[in-house]
Amino acid sequence: MIAEPNDESSSRAIARSCYTYSISASPDLAEAHYNLGRLDQADSSREAALARYRRVLELQPHERATPHAHLLANAHWESATLLEDLGRSQEALVAYRAALAGLSSFGVHHIRVAKFFRRMNCMTEALTEFRKGMGYSHRYFPEFLLPPLTAAEPVPPARLRPIHETARGEIVVFWQGQYYALPAQNRQNIDDGVFELSEEQLQNARQANNIASLEAPV
Repeated sequence: MIAEPNDESSSRAIARSCYTYSISASPDLAEAHYNLGRLDQADSSREAALARYRRVLELQPHERATPHAHLLANAHWESATLLEDLGRSQEALVAYRAALAGLSSFGVHHIRVAKFFRRMNCMTEALTEFRKGMGYSHRYFPEFLLPPLTAAEPVPPARLRPIHETARGEIVVFWQGQYYALPAQNRQNIDDGVFELSEEQLQNARQANNIASLEAPV
C-alpha cells in the first residue's frame, strides 16, 4: 500500500512507498530500484544503497526511459562514491572506470573522480578527468549563479568630526591618515559638518601622526 500523505509522513517516506509499490508491481523496474538506492544513500544507509545499485546493474533501463538518463552509468558512479566513502578503494576504482566507460561526462563532478584517481596513483586518468572538469562551470546550479553586475552606489566621504581638544584649545580632526589641530575658531565650521579641510584650514593647522605629538611642547 502507498502511504497516504499526512502531517507525519515526510515526502521522502511517501516517495519510498511509491517506489516500493512500483517494484512490487514490476520487480525488474530498474528506475525504481535506482531511486530507492538514492533514498537509501540520502539516509546514510550505504550498504542498502549499494545493494540497490547492484540490482540496477543486473537489469536494463525501461524501454520508454529517456536515453539521456544514463541509468547504468549513474548506478556505477553512485556505487563508486559509496565504495570510496567506505574505504573500499579497489572496488571504487572499478566502479568509477565502469561509470566513465558508460558516460564520459559527469560535469562538475569530475573533480571528485580526478582527485580519487590521483590518490590511487592513476595519474594519466587523473589528468584526463581534471582536464574534463576545466571545461565546466556552475551554470547548471542556480545557487551558484551571481546576480547581474551593477555599479556600486557611491559612498560619500565621512564627515570630519572633532575627536580631541588640545591644551591650547585647538580642535583636532583626523583626515586622510593624519591628525590636524585647527584653531578654536574653526569649531563651528567643523560642527556644521564638512568632508574635507580647505586650503586655508590646512595652512593654519598643525599636522602630526598622532595626538600625543600635537600635545608635545613646542
